[in-house]
Amino acid sequence: LQNVAGHQAALGKQEEALLSYERLVTVSRKRAFDNPAIASLRADLYRAYLNLGNHQKQLDDALEAGRSYRLAREVLEQIPRETPDQLFELTTVYAVLASPPSDRETAEPDEIDAAELKRNADLAMETLKKAVDAGYQNALGLERSTDLDPLRKREDFQAVLVQVQQIPEADRLAKGSAPDAGTSLANRQKA
Repeated sequence: LQNVAGHQAALGKQEEALLSYERLVTVSRKRAFDNPAIASLRADLYRAYLNLGNHQKQLDDALEAGRSYRLAREVLEQIPRETPDQLFELTTVYAVLASPPSDRETAEPDEIDAAELKRNADLAMETLKKAVDAGYQNALGLERSTDLDPLRKREDFQAVLVQVQQIPEADRLAKGSAPDAGTSLANRQKA
């Protein structure tokens, strides 16, 4: 269904694609609830909600897109987040929720909406830091993910980005400065 919806959208059949994304959510929800012990099915449900939200956002249906993103967040928060990539996925959902709906991008959000946007941005950054601490090292993913756009101007995001960009260099230097077994043996023999 995911492929069908994507192809329909690419062909300009937006309403058919919307129905396919909605059907994907329905099927994924049933599979996840019928098999609660299988975390990968809940991950499929989260992705189905996220894809539905992205499509709704493209159709300028900000209200429904926000609802789908919130449902994606709820599902994802229930999944054990044990890997850096899982934490990064949760970061992207919080970041999407930190973006004002497209129909309100030019208008200032009211106080309650602004507080909710800030809360989601803060949760995104907190989760991103946990992902990096857990070993997330995909600097390219951080640089290119449009889901993270609401965070890009934040100083703490820029600091995390720099930190992740420096990881490969630090690994290279660590490998270069650590002598291999042959060098260690030669050094000990000289002493």
